[in-house]
Amino acid sequence: MKRQIHKRVRNASLAMALLAGGTSGAALASNEVDERGDQRRPVEARTGASGQAEVLGDRDSQKRAKQATPEQLLKTLASIPAQLRASNLSPANERAARVQAVRQIVDRIEHHADATAQERSIAGRVELMTLYQAALADPVGYGRDFHAQVERVESKAPGSKEAANAAAMLLVQRDLAKSEVSLAVLPKLEAFSRKYEGEPVGLELFTLLGMRMEREGKGKDAAEVLKRAVALYPGNPMTKMLEGKLHRLEAVGQPMSLKGKTLEGSEFDVASLKGKVVLVDFWATWCGPCRASMPGLKELYDRYRSQGLEIVGVNLDSVSGVAKDFVEESGMDWTQIFDAADGNAISSHYGIQAIPTVFVIGRDGNVATTSHRTEEELEAVIRDLLAKQPLLTSES
Repeated sequence: MKRQIHKRVRNASLAMALLAGGTSGAALASNEVDERGDQRRPVEARTGASGQAEVLGDRDSQKRAKQATPEQLLKTLASIPAQLRASNLSPANERAARVQAVRQIVDRIEHHADATAQERSIAGRVELMTLYQAALADPVGYGRDFHAQVERVESKAPGSKEAANAAAMLLVQRDLAKSEVSLAVLPKLEAFSRKYEGEPVGLELFTLLGMRMEREGKGKDAAEVLKRAVALYPGNPMTKMLEGKLHRLEAVGQPMSLKGKTLEGSEFDVASLKGKVVLVDFWATWCGPCRASMPGLKELYDRYRSQGLEIVGVNLDSVSGVAKDFVEESGMDWTQIFDAADGNAISSHYGIQAIPTVFVIGRDGNVATTSHRTEEELEAVIRDLLAKQPLLTSES
């Protein structure tokens, strides 16, 4: 018990030192407790009614803290992490000191006669983030405090952005960060989005969940997530991008619409390649991974071209000359559509945000896959599709 009281005294004294401002890391470190629980630098403390130590701090520090302006207090708030990192405290003690220091400064700002609404809002967000980080490291010790703070913020401003962001963090932590995610989380996300109607954080959560499911190869589930998001957030600028992602996720088994001008300025339509297996590669010269993937694509093309493989590049550069030079230097002997010639219509339609992105179209003209994890998987898909005979048509 005595050792616990000493720790509480020390953490509170660090908080008071930070409140006063100008405390160096060395000074903070000097408040550490030795192995016997004796404080190396004495602080003035008394025992409250609860029997726990309460720090008074030196009177000069208290006076300076009380006289500080909201702007000065916010600067002190921002300096806390760096000062505590220099204090050489154990992680648990540093966490406790940070939470206590932040709480005291935020309380001063909230009750300061000259504090603006924006300054109070900033302070509240810092407290939420501090408690959230503490709860991640120590859910038992700080999880309840974090929940209480979310409720407190929301009680002052129902549906507030600060509370929405805090709740979003919990959702991400508990549901999206699990080793396995499923559609079971959707009702919770929908309820969250309706509660904080108009706040974009809900849409961001849907996007994160959809991306996670797509990475795990759960294309149908990812599409369902994005459909719900589009329905809940009509008119949001981000919704258009999600609609593009939906087009991509739902493209499998459907004919791919791919028309545009090539780097040379001629018109191209992928329908002209029906009967071939077509690899569609979204890329740009400024994309390092794209450039690194080109030798592998050339090997695939050389190996399977005679069996019916074609490659169509969709270049996302803004200047065609740059792309032309790179294509010639790299020996990329296949069709290149210049997407910027038509306002990036193709990449927008399919919600392309990360490149390289590869689609593979089968001999029947339908998309076979829009995702693969390795070059080996991609080659296996191509081999399988090439093994299938071209479809007979009335024209053949």
